[in-house]
Amino acid sequence: MFINPIVKKDLQVSARSMRLAWSVFAYEAILTIAFLLALVVIQADSDFIYSSSNIYNQLVYLFPVIAISQVCIIALITPIITASSISGEKERQTFDVMLTTAMSPFSIVVGKVTSAVMRIMFYVVGSLPILALSFVVGGMKWVVLLQYLLAVLLLAIFSGSIGIFCSSLTDNQIIAFILSIVLSGIMYIGFEYLAVIPLLSEVDLLIRSLGINHHYSSISRGVIDTRDVIYYLSAIGLFLLLTKLCLESRNWKK
Repeated sequence: MFINPIVKKDLQVSARSMRLAWSVFAYEAILTIAFLLALVVIQADSDFIYSSSNIYNQLVYLFPVIAISQVCIIALITPIITASSISGEKERQTFDVMLTTAMSPFSIVVGKVTSAVMRIMFYVVGSLPILALSFVVGGMKWVVLLQYLLAVLLLAIFSGSIGIFCSSLTDNQIIAFILSIVLSGIMYIGFEYLAVIPLLSEVDLLIRSLGINHHYSSISRGVIDTRDVIYYLSAIGLFLLLTKLCLESRNWKK
């Protein structure tokens, strides 16, 4: 079975690092705190107006709270992981070693994105017990959980492709991280603010459709629309292509 050498190398380095273990632990702790705080708020509301139906109506909000918390954390973690994917290699002067191999720029880009997404999946897998508990308590269907995990996977790949692109633009990891945060912010909420400008009211729906929030909201509710999936795949392909072109424009090895 062929495994991209970039993926194999990055995962081996991550597996030997305690930073990944501690970051996953901190991630789990944050989700646990969010889960407990949500339970406290629900219990307080239930005590105020006690009834079985009232408790159930409050518990259905437990899973969305945890899901939103997870999405926000992943949206922050992904630029941190991907900011050093290429710029970090150049800072450590190890990128030239990659160029001595027979790997093409596209193979390097795909390998970097794949390794970043796989590291993010460590966080997602680690959060499954909390997600499952909040999901079962909330009385929702398992198919919604699976669709939510699909949405998280698409979000991780999308954010990872943005981070890799920004990392290819500079040799500095900090600048790459800032660029990734700014560009991700534009893709997440920038188009939403742009659509409310009165001069653009006639094309506001079109402008919103260019942003990720317009397509992510329906998937996060468990509604799989082919148009949303096509948007994700197209945007991911676009940023991967831009990264490949950026590498080639710098006269890096094909």
